[in-house]
Amino acid sequence: MNSTASKIQFHKVRDFGETFNTAIAFMRENFKPLTKCILYTAGPFLLISMIFSLIINYQFSYLTEQVLSMDWEAMNNTTSYGIGTQLFLLASYIISILGTLLVCAVIYEYIILYIKKEASQTISLEEVQKAVFKNLGMYIGTTILLGFLYFFSLIIIALLGGFVTAIIGSISIALVILIMFVGIVAGILIAIIPLSTIYILRAWENIGFVPSVSRCFKLMKNFWGSTFALLLAYIMILFILSLALTLPALILGSFTSMLFEGDNKILVWLINGLSAITSLANVITVGTMSVVLSLRYFTLLEYHEGHYVKQKIEQIGQPSESENDPLNYS
Repeated sequence: MNSTASKIQFHKVRDFGETFNTAIAFMRENFKPLTKCILYTAGPFLLISMIFSLIINYQFSYLTEQVLSMDWEAMNNTTSYGIGTQLFLLASYIISILGTLLVCAVIYEYIILYIKKEASQTISLEEVQKAVFKNLGMYIGTTILLGFLYFFSLIIIALLGGFVTAIIGSISIALVILIMFVGIVAGILIAIIPLSTIYILRAWENIGFVPSVSRCFKLMKNFWGSTFALLLAYIMILFILSLALTLPALILGSFTSMLFEGDNKILVWLINGLSAITSLANVITVGTMSVVLSLRYFTLLEYHEGHYVKQKIEQIGQPSESENDPLNYS
């Protein structure tokens, strides 16, 4: 860490632009120790996931070759999935999710240690790993419970759509599908935006899942729109950066496949290379998004319950400065 004067303060109300700048500054300041923690903690799972992905890509490219060559007998043998193949795919998905979840956990636990320590104190790999594995059950449980919550929410929306259709009856199927689609998208957004901060909230406040869900919605009250705009803008930036990583490889691969037309090995290497680049972009996306969500959580926490509220109370009776309110963009 740097000197006390330059240490980033998380307990602070930040506006749209300052959140971006602070996230970049934090990643730049802590790039080496964070990268080390991610590599040693989540790295093995990410590596195994990438190996599994390479195997699946190879099988897919082999199947593509059989289809193009009209070798139906070989294709039937390739596509006859047994229990072993299904378990392999399931294990691949689980390891991939676990690796991504560990990246998030490392970021959140590192941030918590960063906040609690003095600027002159260093954050060791052992401290981060101890905190991560201590709370790993919380991260996994939260992910599973969120999955169930979203799943049952979709069922309720679908049932409501069917109920409305049964009552109206005369509207077209296309309109019913459109209404249900809009309802599902709206329901997902309404739930996902407040719950986007649930991991850092549970890690920091050490509370259960149900209270944390309620607290997420409470903190997000009146700030849903600004948080949505913040996340949307950041996702667009990350998408552009991800595209900048994958597009040159995609263009190069397209030219290569044309030059070596019919060579299945070239296709396999192309797919595997793009898969590796995509995995790297995914880690960068997840890591930086975790920092942004942490900054947003502490902004809302400070706004509702911290020094910002006290400052506003002290300003009662003084001339209005609402135009200078750092969260006035909501």
